[in-house]
Amino acid sequence: MALEINGDFFTSYATDGLIVATPTGSTAYSMSARGPIIDPMHQAILLTPVAPHSLFDRALVLSPDDQLKISVLPDCGASFAVDGNVSGKLELGDSITCTSAENLLC
Repeated sequence: MALEINGDFFTSYATDGLIVATPTGSTAYSMSARGPIIDPMHQAILLTPVAPHSLFDRALVLSPDDQLKISVLPDCGASFAVDGNVSGKLELGDSITCTSAENLLC
């Protein structure tokens, strides 16, 4: 998977998955993948690699204003899940863009 932040290439991951979470979600699956716990009152986007096979294997805590684009690399396939429910498959050239919502729920 390749990661762009705000349109700029950041890194590529050889990993079993990438978790994109809110601070509230940081205490669930992300924490079990060695991600940090973030105070729910803090506005942020959390990106945690799952079982990474690289030297850069740390979670990223990003600004809620950042835009993440996750793309499928050659010789890779992927599926994506939202709140634990498999939502679809991704093929070479596919990507997912993640942003924060404009309005907070609480």
